[in-house]
Amino acid sequence: MFPDYELKAIVSAEPTTAGSALRSVEVPPPSAIDYYAMIDAAGANAPKPGDSAVFGFRGQAFVTRAHIVGISGISTGNPKVETIENGFGEPYAWPV
Repeated sequence: MFPDYELKAIVSAEPTTAGSALRSVEVPPPSAIDYYAMIDAAGANAPKPGDSAVFGFRGQAFVTRAHIVGISGISTGNPKVETIENGFGEPYAWPV
């Protein structure tokens, strides 16, 4: 179980890595089976209809054919695949 931490989403009309595009997000407690979240829409740079939101808060794979890819370096613009795993968290060779 992860400790509590502040959740953020990138919300923007255009692709960006700007810190000003980060919005606070509220999600149900981890024990809830509810995957809805609320993005803070108050203040400057409030989300507008048509904006895109990129947000991840709990990695999960629901089917045995799923592949999970760990990627580092996204925030610096140098993405690198670090791991590829099957739906059970076991290392997986790629391509299949």
